[in-house]
Amino acid sequence: FLPLVFQWNFKELVGSPDLRVASYNVRNMRSEYGFSTLPNIADFTESNNLDVLFLQEVPSEYTETDFLNAFVGMKSVVFSNSINFSGKRLAILSKYQLLDTLVLSTAEQSQYALFATLDYQNEKIILANCHLHTTNWNQLKGSKQSFLMGNYEVISENFKRREVQVSEIREYMDQQKFPLIVAGDFNEPPVSYSYRT
Repeated sequence: FLPLVFQWNFKELVGSPDLRVASYNVRNMRSEYGFSTLPNIADFTESNNLDVLFLQEVPSEYTETDFLNAFVGMKSVVFSNSINFSGKRLAILSKYQLLDTLVLSTAEQSQYALFATLDYQNEKIILANCHLHTTNWNQLKGSKQSFLMGNYEVISENFKRREVQVSEIREYMDQQKFPLIVAGDFNEPPVSYSYRT
């Protein structure tokens, strides 16, 4: 499955050094003891000298100022522009200027993709932070019936929702003339329609 997860594009950005990126579903930015994990994530980002950080499930209580104060060296942060049903957002942080944001939403899940244009050493790169529809694995585990058979309809419906989201993300990607970096929480196994698309 590695060729599906790591899809290399050998077109070099002329004269540009490597760009270090990471993606993390912060799950409300709370530890199991209720403490904020923001300082830990910020320390990881700084110690690994990340240039771009994609975050999913960021609580709405955190502001741009909170992030810029916590993440040393990051100069730009964008959030998805609406709060989804659970009060969580997508965020992209960068050491470089972020421009032209766009959020994709559906009725079932607002803000499942956040796009921004990275102005990286006079090159434009499209960044895509995705958080596709849930699988409902965790929510359905307590079911008394056979797990898969008893929850087939829910699981099947969620696969269809992710398929619609991925198709819309791909359509937007295909319209771009700049290189892309796509990251996020796909809620899919590596060998899946979402990763292939």
